[in-house]
This record gives sequence, C-alpha cells and structure tokens, in this order.
Amino acid sequence: MRTTLFILAALLGGGTLQAADQTKTIKSPEGRTTILTWGPAHPLPDQGEPVLTQLDRNGDGQISLTEAEAHRLLHSDFDYADLNDDGQISAAELARWVD
Repeated sequence: MRTTLFILAALLGGGTLQAADQTKTIKSPEGRTTILTWGPAHPLPDQGEPVLTQLDRNGDGQISLTEAEAHRLLHSDFDYADLNDDGQISAAELARWVD
C-alpha cells in the first residue's frame, strides 16, 4: 500500500517523489485509519506538548474537540487520542497520546 502511495505521488508530482508531510487518523467502519497526504508542505506549528489544564477551558478535567483546536496537532489527531470514543480526551488518554 505504501509503495502504491509513493508511486502515485511520483506520478501526480510530475515525476518528483514527494514525501508525506502530514497524517491524519480518522474513524472508519474497519477501525482507525491513518491517511497520508502529500503536496506542498504546510507544517503544523511546534506548540510543544499539550497541557490539559491549559486546554480545558470549561474545567471538567477533559479536552473536547472544540477545546483541542487550540493545539493543532492534538486537534488533527483527536480521534486517535480519544481511545474510548466518548468525544473527550481524559488525562490518561492525553498522557498515552503524548508518549
């Protein structure tokens, strides 16, 4: 599969092989799926590790998808970080995602 993606990238990129610059994990009927994208680099800013107390604006001890928007990398990987699929990232889930 990975070989196919790189060949496709080479064909679409005018013969120049372009490495994946971003990934995104989404839910699918088969489970979690990581999507590789390529093209012009649009790197996410280095915001350091997300801190629950800084992102948790409503003080419920968890991070919602809306609250995660303040940390772009966590937001883009929210479905993967939310292990129990409850729409919230707990302190334990955040610690696992950071490791």
